[in-house]
This record gives sequence, structure tokens and C-alpha cells, in this order.
Amino acid sequence: MTNMMDDALQKQITQQIKNKLEQAFCPSYLELINESHLHRGHQKEEVGVHLRLILVTEQVAHVPLLERERSVYRLLKEDMKHNIHALSMRIYTSKEWQDESQRTKRD
Repeated sequence: MTNMMDDALQKQITQQIKNKLEQAFCPSYLELINESHLHRGHQKEEVGVHLRLILVTEQVAHVPLLERERSVYRLLKEDMKHNIHALSMRIYTSKEWQDESQRTKRD
């Protein structure tokens, strides 16, 4: 892998990660956004993609926020070592997602 991943490789890695998340969490909504273009030039030796995840799944009902995030990190352990430089995430149940959507519409 070169220092900076090309766009095709970034898209491939992002799709593979999305597939893993879909299989593991059976989400009602999943958005995985590659934000690497926002970080170009920060570090010349940087390897890996910058991702933002929005995941809506009933599998996290009654699961504390920290454990929700840990479950994603466990799933993506190898990707975090080799393919992901940064991952921000929001993980919701359907009800939480609906409440969040209503809240942002009011603001």
C-alpha cells in the first residue's frame, strides 16, 4: 500500500467495511461516508481512510453508548490496524434516530 491511498482503493475499502457492518448489525439505516478528502495533506505518511458512520439498528437497544462503539471496533479490528485511519460514529436505535431527526428539524 502506498502512503496515500488512491480513490479507487478508498472506495473498495469503504464498501468492504460497509458490507461487514450490514452483515453484523442488519441496520435499518447505514451511512458510511469517506471523509479522507477533507484530511489530505495533514500527514504525508498517513495510511487509511477517514470514515464517518451513522448506524441505525435494533441490535443496540438497551446497550450503553460505549459498548455500542466497542462492538463496531471489535468487528473492524483488522481494518482499524490496516485500512482505517479515523472513524467517527453515531449509533442509534430506530426510536433514537427518529428523535434525533426531529430534534435537528427543530433547530
